[in-house]
This record gives sequence, C-alpha cells and structure tokens, in this order.
Amino acid sequence: MRLIRVLSRRGILAGTVETALLPALLAATSPDAHGARLYGPSGLGHLSGAPAEQTVYSRLRGEDDAERIWQISENLTHTPFPADEGARPSLGSTGPGSRRPQ
Repeated sequence: MRLIRVLSRRGILAGTVETALLPALLAATSPDAHGARLYGPSGLGHLSGAPAEQTVYSRLRGEDDAERIWQISENLTHTPFPADEGARPSLGSTGPGSRRPQ
C-alpha cells in the first residue's frame, strides 16, 4: 500500500491532481475533442498517461446504468442537468452524456 501511495504522489501510477485535470481540459478546449465522448488517461489500465478518447465500459452502456450514473452525477455535484429526454444518455452511446439523434 505504501508503494502505491509513493508512486501516485509522483504521478507514476494514478497521477496527480494536476494530471487528473488534463482529460477534462482536453475535452473542454481541444478542437480535436468531440462532444458526447469520454476522455481519460491513455496509459496502462487508464490510470496514468496523456489524455485520450476512451471507450465507455460495456457495463455502463445500458439505459438503466446510464440513468443511474446521471442521477449520481446530479447528486454529487448538486447540479440538476437538463431534464430534456434528448439530453439523457441512451443505449449504445459512445460516451457519457451522449445525445440521442434528433
């Protein structure tokens, strides 16, 4: 356990606060980033490395799971997200917050 803490503090295993911000910064500011996609670390086990587009885990692609994650996100951030059905994640979405086709 001590080794994991030491490696994490140095950004080798799980990154630092600064490196944890990079995927969100990429998603928000890069002209190469696309909406309705998931960005995270590209290294081993997606625990470290440069930010890159990620595949959503298959267990989070179902309607029930998408709704559960949506509700948890609202609760944790104390922020109500749009109730518009078109804004809700849908089955087969490519990333969190994927919108249904209009």
